[in-house]
Amino acid sequence: MITPEHVKTAWKFYMGSKPLIYGEYALCNVAMKAHLLALEDEKHAERRKTKFNIGDLVQKIKGSYWSGHIVGTYSTEQTPEGYAVESDKHPGSVQIYPAAALELITPPTQEQK
Repeated sequence: MITPEHVKTAWKFYMGSKPLIYGEYALCNVAMKAHLLALEDEKHAERRKTKFNIGDLVQKIKGSYWSGHIVGTYSTEQTPEGYAVESDKHPGSVQIYPAAALELITPPTQEQK
């Protein structure tokens, strides 16, 4: 969704240092930049909605044991949110899992060590 802030930023980007030229070309550039800014904001918002972040320590919930750090993501029609997990026991060994198969491991606090 394009907000007034996107339009203001786009206007400054295209028209800020140039003489004011009002025409279809100039307004088209401003509209396109505002649209691109809105799309970028939506993309960042989608990234923030993920279950895990790169670097998080996770483990499998069921089945064979696997724990490690998130090193990448993937998305397919069947698995909209999936993660590549590099083993903490066997560095370099990576498995992929859907988000629902993983849980976050909280590192022990100083008192628990």
